[in-house]
Amino acid sequence: MTTALRKSHSLAREHLEDTEPEQRKALGQYFTPPIIAEFMAGHVCPRVTGHVNILDPGAGTGTLGIAAARKLLSNGMTSVHVTAFENDTLVLDRLTSALLSAAAEANGRLTFNVLARDFLEGTQGSLFDCEVRRFDVVIANPPYFKTSPSAEGGGEPNAYASFMRRSAELLTDGGHLVFIVPRSFASGFYFRRFRRFLREQLELESLHVFDSRKSAFKDQSVLQENIIVVYRKEHSGRATVNVTSSHGTEDLAGPVLVHVPRNLMYAGVNEDAVLRIPITLEDVALLRRFESFSCRLEDLNLAISTGPVVPFRAGNYLRSSANEETVPLLWLQHVTPEGVRWPVEGFRKPQAITCMAPQKLRVPNQTCVLLRRFSAKEDDRRLVAGVLRHGQFSAPWIGIENHVNLIYRPGGQMTLREAEGLSRVLNSRGYDDYFRICNGNTQVGATEIRELPLPPMRTILELEDPSARLTRARTEIGELLFT
Repeated sequence: MTTALRKSHSLAREHLEDTEPEQRKALGQYFTPPIIAEFMAGHVCPRVTGHVNILDPGAGTGTLGIAAARKLLSNGMTSVHVTAFENDTLVLDRLTSALLSAAAEANGRLTFNVLARDFLEGTQGSLFDCEVRRFDVVIANPPYFKTSPSAEGGGEPNAYASFMRRSAELLTDGGHLVFIVPRSFASGFYFRRFRRFLREQLELESLHVFDSRKSAFKDQSVLQENIIVVYRKEHSGRATVNVTSSHGTEDLAGPVLVHVPRNLMYAGVNEDAVLRIPITLEDVALLRRFESFSCRLEDLNLAISTGPVVPFRAGNYLRSSANEETVPLLWLQHVTPEGVRWPVEGFRKPQAITCMAPQKLRVPNQTCVLLRRFSAKEDDRRLVAGVLRHGQFSAPWIGIENHVNLIYRPGGQMTLREAEGLSRVLNSRGYDDYFRICNGNTQVGATEIRELPLPPMRTILELEDPSARLTRARTEIGELLFT
């Protein structure tokens, strides 16, 4: 670690001591540890020689900009200029001090300017264009907080995505973008337009996964699955993406490397397809096998929706215990791989809903598959499905809470064999592993389930039927899913 980088880290620690966590959380402010900054800087490789323009759009105390500048200078660049944006007035003096130290350490080969304004607001219009030009490198640990599509400079579900979008727009052709961000953009309905933008404008070169949610920013009590992404502003057509992984920062110097075929990184041909992140050769092999499943839920004449009962909105209709004036209310805790278990002893939430509940809260009491919408990151399973059998409850309809997904046949009813077969498939180890590769969130969204590759229903039924002919296809699929 250089003297300037050490100073930047020391100043960051001072800032952490001088400010309250609530202040930093409001700004989405988390400081990058030097070991991660140097790892990210090691991926910076712009398509220029001589002089390099670096942008750090959420600079903090300058750790990332300094690390990138030092790496480029040590790799033969003659000079670098760092443009650092920072809108936290409490950290500006420390940022300037750290950059002055880096400039002195570089003997005049590093210059900088600090722009004391919000990056998204401050890069709009002619004022920005006359102060700085395009950048060869953008390196950042952007702020992380939810944003409104109508917010100034916004348009994305989270500030970090807006920072990535604007940074990509400011890159020169062939320029490098290196960000440490949450994994949430890689899947989910709300980030679909952002994923499309990334694939249209940039090419993913490499990606690093931290297996531990606690390690990357452990001194700031951050619990988040973080990844480091490296994009280049070009479309070279290279066949593979370098995917590395480490448990945390302790083993960051020797990450596991897998060369993943680019076509396997995306779940489908659509530009907004989910970004899948396999981290082992076994993961790559699993994705190849799943490519042979061509069906989706709608191909099986099935649909999925989310339970309509939102407790804080439907509170007047919820009851703590069942009687002749109520019907069962099912929560995710009632859904198990063995089926729906209701009621649950000792469960503190209402397990019944009054018969007077409006029609929009009612779900027909028929055979279907229920799927938990949430799990803890550390849980052994991400996908937990259970069969609700027709006639299991005497009521004509039931309530399903909003943290449960419902898979059903529109305009008809699933047979018990179909429901049990699909439930067994979704509960298999193969599908759980596949879903984890495709989704880093703890939420199991209906959008992701709609896009899950599935075997034909004929095969699903054969997997459930021990008397079915033991075909090669059935054997291969069974080995894939259940071993």
